[in-house]
Amino acid sequence: METYFNYIIESGISLGVFTLLYWLLFRKEVQLKANRIYLLVAVLFSTMLPFLSINLSFYDLFSFTAKENNDPLAGVTLIETITVYASGFPRKIGQALISIKPSVWFYIVGASLALFFLLVGIAQLISIIRSNRSFKLKLARLIVTRKAISPYSFFNFIFISRDLPQQENWKAMVHHELEHVRQGHSFDVLFIDFMMVFQWFNPFYWIIRRMVRENHEFLADRAVIQRGGITAGNYKALLLSQAIGGRLVMTSNFFSIKTIQKRFKMITKNRTGKFGFLKYSAGIVVALAITILFACEKKTKIEEPVIIDEQVKPKAELIQEETTSTDQNEQVFIIVEQPATFKNDKGDEGDLNEFRNWVNKNLVYPAAAAEKGIQGKLYIQFTVSKRGSVFDVKVIRGVDPILDQEAIRVIKSSPLWTPAMQSGKNVAQQFVIPVNFVLQ
Repeated sequence: METYFNYIIESGISLGVFTLLYWLLFRKEVQLKANRIYLLVAVLFSTMLPFLSINLSFYDLFSFTAKENNDPLAGVTLIETITVYASGFPRKIGQALISIKPSVWFYIVGASLALFFLLVGIAQLISIIRSNRSFKLKLARLIVTRKAISPYSFFNFIFISRDLPQQENWKAMVHHELEHVRQGHSFDVLFIDFMMVFQWFNPFYWIIRRMVRENHEFLADRAVIQRGGITAGNYKALLLSQAIGGRLVMTSNFFSIKTIQKRFKMITKNRTGKFGFLKYSAGIVVALAITILFACEKKTKIEEPVIIDEQVKPKAELIQEETTSTDQNEQVFIIVEQPATFKNDKGDEGDLNEFRNWVNKNLVYPAAAAEKGIQGKLYIQFTVSKRGSVFDVKVIRGVDPILDQEAIRVIKSSPLWTPAMQSGKNVAQQFVIPVNFVLQ
């Protein structure tokens, strides 16, 4: 639940900041290609931002050998984490589904509807392509339909009404759509519409979605006039006539009265302001600032276990490489000259990785924990005696008694090890092994 709200908040704030920045600095700029990139990256960045996690701390690189003066576990031998996955879905799936909060269900339903309408729209276009006559036209195919529609395009298909050739300057409208094809605007439209699945709840997404489409029209308008097929004055008159008399459709191209005035201004505006390029650097600065705010987390000791064993001595005594005496009156060492090595079931010598594999093979995800949706990472401390047996197995950071006991059970059943050696004598050595139980 917390993850869900974090996504809503972080993604919403990020896209809101980028939208505001565009509105204040870029919407009147004639660097249309730069604007196009800015808008697409803003949506992608804001959608992915909540999933980013940049750890600014180097603590994890040293595991439990951190250099803080008061770290009681400095120098301990930490075995690499073992991950155990549930063997199947919990039996009480219905109960698990019911436990989902209404707000999360609301988001899931909205995302599903967004994806559904996107797929339906694509299916309808494919149906129009198959059911109408088509003609080869330079880089595209011209689809002629009986419906009274304004011209629009989808990838290399241009859709027009069969009555369009009767209108004046109809070729300029087709050339306009051809520019959409040349510049690959349908890729942008498909990408933005797919992002609706993740961003449908975000009002700033809908603003940027409209801005992307406006930008496409600005780019196509400029290209048509630059090619010299029609004067700027005649082209404006054509846009106005289509906006007043044309039938609007939901496509990558639209002739809307609301956008005509903006398109008129962009057609006549040919130069950007002085130092306009500096404005775009603001977008990079904002992206870095948002990343630092939301994605960069100083995770100090996030993986450090909670020490509940009161017998662990401070670092000053660990320097002498020993801890307290155990119930078996063995002196337990943390750092040794020759570490203990694991023997597998066949009695063959192995290493710590061999022990990991043995534990992983014998661990079973408890069904009771899977049914209750219990998962997490726990830390088990154990000691290999000077005779090679495993004893003093305890949880120093637990998740749930069900998972804790399963990890303890397996480690207690370990085969004999080859004991550690210190000054030519067999000694007891202490280890810590993390076990991560994960529900699939």
